Amino acid sequence: MPKSFIFRTFQALVQNELKTLFLKLSISCLLLFGLTFFAFSVQPATNNQSSISKIESPPFQTQNPGLTLQEDTTRKSPDSTQNGSKWTLQPGNWEAFPLGDINKDRKQDTAFVYTPAYWEEKDTIGSFFGSCENDSCYNRIQFSTHFPEIYEGMSLWGQVEAIGDLNGDHIKEIIVQKSWWIGSHVTIHVYSFLKGKWQLLAEDNLYFQKSYKNRIKKIDNRSFWFLDEIMEDGDYLSKRRKVTIGKFFDGID
Repeated sequence: MPKSFIFRTFQALVQNELKTLFLKLSISCLLLFGLTFFAFSVQPATNNQSSISKIESPPFQTQNPGLTLQEDTTRKSPDSTQNGSKWTLQPGNWEAFPLGDINKDRKQDTAFVYTPAYWEEKDTIGSFFGSCENDSCYNRIQFSTHFPEIYEGMSLWGQVEAIGDLNGDHIKEIIVQKSWWIGSHVTIHVYSFLKGKWQLLAEDNLYFQKSYKNRIKKIDNRSFWFLDEIMEDGDYLSKRRKVTIGKFFDGID
């Protein structure tokens, strides 16, 4: 058998083996790369899923489209588990307060008050206020008319009512009531819409009641009587004070 034939045969066998080896190595590298990529891509998603499972994503329900966005969720307290205690996130929501026609455009006006979401702890004894979500307690007040929004800080629940036109500009003044989760008194603010913005006319801490219209009586277009509340000898007494429009009255101090 010629040597050249044996050499060519051996050379062909070696090339075949090299090609097979190269193909196997290529497939192994591709598999290794694929497994590595899969491992890195899955790991963050697994961690993220783990963190989400600890704080469930709350379902949202719109009870009144365009008005109320309600969050309904219950989360266990991380540090209070005795007596069946748990934290409940009470939903933030908007509440409507009809004001009548306050600017004489022959349309019924409405104030919408936003109550922030807050944590409430419930156990076998009762329920207790924890804190507002994100530690931010406030009320936002919007109107169905062109009037700008009113922001009231340090408040949990708010209400709005319209009173008479105190200054003769054909726009009724309003009373904003802001209250906390505890206590028998609330803060009331008397507002007038002057020069394109809401101006605070009077402020006072008063015993809670449904309406405060009876505490305000117009004198003329420049002033009104305000029934203040003072304490004498341990008792709360009412005292009539004259308030000039444009001069802020502080009944708290």
